[in-house]
Amino acid sequence: MRAMKLRPQFSIRALLLVTFAAAIVFWATAKPRGLRGTWTGTQNLSKITFRFDDQQVHITNRWGTTSTPYTLSEIGDTAAIDFVGDNGLQRGIYKIDADGKSLTLLVGNGYAQRPTTFDATPNVTKAGNQSGFARYMLLRQ
Repeated sequence: MRAMKLRPQFSIRALLLVTFAAAIVFWATAKPRGLRGTWTGTQNLSKITFRFDDQQVHITNRWGTTSTPYTLSEIGDTAAIDFVGDNGLQRGIYKIDADGKSLTLLVGNGYAQRPTTFDATPNVTKAGNQSGFARYMLLRQ
């Protein structure tokens, strides 16, 4: 009796389908999320939540939720963000720590100049003065 050779047979179509599926899974898990997701304030901002989707930021505090479109850009090596807040156009910069779990936003109050570095210190001003900066330290949920 001759020994039977067991040889697996693959179709090219099945092999391409498996390869394509594996590539999609790898791409979805390896792709950085950036700002997308929900971020919660730290310390005295613990009751503020920022939720970023692809087009809008939804900011929730004790008075409710407000949503506004945002735009991202780069100015040199700095990541920039612009959105319309209660005081008009707010220009800011942001950074996400290497672990992707901590976000720092430094935003100029309505129509103020964009901060240029994270070392910029906010002006201590009366409410309504548009020359100060607001700093938000947020953690990803």
